[in-house]
Amino acid sequence: MLQIIGGKLKRKKLNAPKGLLTRPTSSRLRETLFNICQFEVQDARFLDLFSGSGAMGIEALSRGAKSAVMVDNDRESVRCIQHNIASLELSDCARVILGEVIDQLPKLGIFDLIYADPPYLEKKGDFSYSAEVLKYVDQSDLLASGGMLFIEDSKIWEPEEQSLKKLQLKSSRKVGRSVLHQFIER
Repeated sequence: MLQIIGGKLKRKKLNAPKGLLTRPTSSRLRETLFNICQFEVQDARFLDLFSGSGAMGIEALSRGAKSAVMVDNDRESVRCIQHNIASLELSDCARVILGEVIDQLPKLGIFDLIYADPPYLEKKGDFSYSAEVLKYVDQSDLLASGGMLFIEDSKIWEPEEQSLKKLQLKSSRKVGRSVLHQFIER
């Protein structure tokens, strides 16, 4: 069972989707991310891509984000997120979208903080959702001025920094078997 680790909903329980299709973000990685953006999360518009249980978006709301949009392509995940939102009475500030994340990006608006936790890259040369999200955010207005993009992936994925126009890699932190990449504007 997942639980919120900070803010006004601290210690509240979250349901996670059943099955092996989702990999809940560890509490350690969530803590790392929110330590990085602790001063930016207040009143932020938060986007949680490949959201699974919605834990990141709900954590952001717990810590003072104004709104959170959570996108996932799995019906079971979306049902789980909707249940978590309803049980925590967050329906007025949270929205869930069922659909392929890459297809939904042009329809979403502008966000101050974006977090993406796509299926991990298993070997170099495979299709990379992380690379697609990074490319889209770099070439669009999805990220507000002064905003931050976080991408969680396996240690195999390395962002191609030289192709970035608007964004730059600020840091990469290894957390367990994952790496959390933080991007900011140049």
